[in-house]
Amino acid sequence: MDFTAWFRAWLTRHPLKGPHGVEAARYTDEVMAKVRALQPPASVRAPLRFWLPWPRLALIAATAAVGLLIVMGTLHRAQLQLASAIDRDAQVITAVDELVPTAPAGSGATPEDLAQELQTADILVLAESVPSDDQWLDQTLQLLQQLDEDVPEETISASGHTAESQDDLLKALQQLDEKDLTANS
Repeated sequence: MDFTAWFRAWLTRHPLKGPHGVEAARYTDEVMAKVRALQPPASVRAPLRFWLPWPRLALIAATAAVGLLIVMGTLHRAQLQLASAIDRDAQVITAVDELVPTAPAGSGATPEDLAQELQTADILVLAESVPSDDQWLDQTLQLLQQLDEDVPEETISASGHTAESQDDLLKALQQLDEKDLTANS
């Protein structure tokens, strides 16, 4: 048994009870009369049609104006940040230009001149560096030979010094330095 057949059978056993002494058409007319009585007349509704969109339109316009102000404020802030970044970069470039010596205009620095300047700069860096013990020992021995100082023969060997002889030579040279310092003061 399908639903519609069952529902019809149920309705025949339990009929819908309507109000006694009321006709359906007359009841519908009364209800519609009450609904019409609740509606305002057409003359009252006309201004509502004109004014009802204005609050919505005003709200939309206000929202758009606020959005536009936010976007413009953000763009203005970004422009200010960009301007300050450009100003900082210009100051850095100016400071670097003041520190770096520049060649006179029209000097036409050649690659050979630049290579010579780099070589000179490398020599200065090497001259300012602190030499290792072996380098200091060799330099000191060369200076002593140039000054014709007495250097023990065992210390004037090639750079193949043993660790013990290097330590002994280092101590001997430090003692000579200390003696010279005390004698000069």
